[in-house]
Amino acid sequence: MIDKHWWNVRLACIQELGYALMYMDYIHPSPDWGPQRSRVLTLCEECGQHNSIEHKNEDKYWNDLYWRISDEIENMC
Repeated sequence: MIDKHWWNVRLACIQELGYALMYMDYIHPSPDWGPQRSRVLTLCEECGQHNSIEHKNEDKYWNDLYWRISDEIENMC
């Protein structure tokens, strides 16, 4: 990631989650995605609840979330 500011990292999180869901739902549908899809949806929910997160404007929170998302997507391969 070039820009590490939290708002750009948050956007990258949303994009990565969108790609993961699109991959599971449309590009490579499989009944085996059940548990992983559930984990990705949990990350989506966490990302979407940013207004209620105490440290939502902190770079560290969003960077940590981004790496959790990246790890989950890497496990898909």
